[in-house]
Amino acid sequence: MSTLDVEHAAVALRFAEALMSGDFRGAHALLALPLAAELSPSDLEIRYNEMLALYEDVPPVRVEVTGTLEEWSGKQEGDRGWAFVAIDGPNYAEGVAVIVTQESLIRDVEWGGP
Repeated sequence: MSTLDVEHAAVALRFAEALMSGDFRGAHALLALPLAAELSPSDLEIRYNEMLALYEDVPPVRVEVTGTLEEWSGKQEGDRGWAFVAIDGPNYAEGVAVIVTQESLIRDVEWGGP
C-alpha cells in the first residue's frame, strides 16, 4: 500500500498543497474544531509565510508525504493518524506535521522542517 492510500496521508497532502498554492481557505476547511476556531485562513497564511520567510521568496518545488504513523505516544481517542509532509525548495527543507481525526480533519499542526 502506498502512503497516499492511507487516508491521513492524503488529508495531510491536500492541506500542504492548499498552503503551497495559496488556497488558505481550502486549507482551513480541512481543520477540525477547535483548531479551525483558533486559526483563521489568514493565520494559516501568516504561519506558512513565517515558515518560509528565511528563504527570500524562493518558492517550494516539492511537496511529498515522507512519514506516517497510526500509533504514537500522544495519540488521542478519535485520532486516525499522524503524517509529515515535506515542503522543500531548491536549498531548503521544511514541512508540516499534522494529526488527522477519524473524520478526516486536522486537529493539530506543527510547522517546520524535520
